[in-house]
Amino acid sequence: MPMTVSRGVKNTASLGRLGGVDEVATAVLFLASDERRFAACEALFLDGGIMAV
Repeated sequence: MPMTVSRGVKNTASLGRLGGVDEVATAVLFLASDERRFAACEALFLDGGIMAV
């Protein structure tokens, strides 16, 4: 990812940083597990809070 895009994402995200591979993997494992049996969402945003703004 170009540095200018990376900086723009970091400045826009509520958390002020890019997510790590481990954070995305944790979400994927959650979706693949029985723990998600009560989850009724149609989308899981892994965007550091950009969609919340």
